[in-house]
Amino acid sequence: MSKDWQEQLQEEQSYEELETKLTQRTAALVDAKNEIGTLQWKLYERDTLLIETNQKLREMQNAITNTVIEKTTKRKLPCKRKGTVRKQRGN
Repeated sequence: MSKDWQEQLQEEQSYEELETKLTQRTAALVDAKNEIGTLQWKLYERDTLLIETNQKLREMQNAITNTVIEKTTKRKLPCKRKGTVRKQRGN
């Protein structure tokens, strides 16, 4: 009878140890998941900043190109946004 009691006690201790390990692993997984979420958000912020910077660089590059063309041809390029109208030549 005492052997059965000792076996049951040992099984309970083993179960408690396994439960503790499982709880610790679950907590570690939750921490890792939260860290991944934080890293994803930081990556999204950096990606957005990179896209905005790339757009500004393209605008600057176009402005430089237009300035070079204006300086070399000594005339201004038509502004696409204003919808400039072409002057008609006299017949």
